[in-house]
Amino acid sequence: MSVKYQAILFDLDMTLVDSTAASDARENARRRRVPWADVFHSIRECVLYEGVRELLDRLDKDRIAWGVVTNTPSVYADYVLSHFEITPPVLRCYHDCRDERGKYLVKPHPAQLISAASELGCPVSACAYVGDQPNDIIAARAAKMISIAAFWGAVDEADMASENPAFIFSEVSDLADHIASNCLVDA
Repeated sequence: MSVKYQAILFDLDMTLVDSTAASDARENARRRRVPWADVFHSIRECVLYEGVRELLDRLDKDRIAWGVVTNTPSVYADYVLSHFEITPPVLRCYHDCRDERGKYLVKPHPAQLISAASELGCPVSACAYVGDQPNDIIAARAAKMISIAAFWGAVDEADMASENPAFIFSEVSDLADHIASNCLVDA
C-alpha cells in the first residue's frame, strides 16, 4: 500500500503513554467512583513509550501536522500531556463532539477524528490514526483514514489484528520510520 500522509493522529493512553500504572484509577473515574482529579497521582508512575518524544519532535521539526484524539475527558488528557510536556496542535477529548441531541460522539464513532483532521486542514483520506484498541481501528476506518495498530500498547493483539488495520507496528521506531518515508513534508 502506497500512502502519503499529510497528518498523523494518535490515541493517548497505551499509544503515546504507557499508562498501565493509572489504569485502575482511570477505570474508577470512568465509572464515576472517583473524580478524574484523583487519577493524577498515578500519572507520576506512567512513562512515555520509548521513541515517542523523538517521533513527536520529528513531526514538529518536519512541520507534519499531528494531534491527539482520546476518549478520556480533557481534564485528564490535559494533565497527562502537560506532565509529559507534550503540546499537540490539536486535541480531541471525550466531551468535544456531540450530536444534535447532545450525545457525546466518541470512538468508535469517527466524529472526533474527522473534527481533528478538519482543524489541521487535512483531508481525512490523507490522515492516519494510530491506536492500541479495536475501537481505534474501527473509528479510523469509519472516518476514511488510514488505520495503524500500535501493538506496543495493545492488550490483545489478536483483537486488533481482527479489525484489519492498514498497518501494524510493534515498536514506535518502526512507526517513525514508516511515517518518515510516507509523509508529505511541508518544506
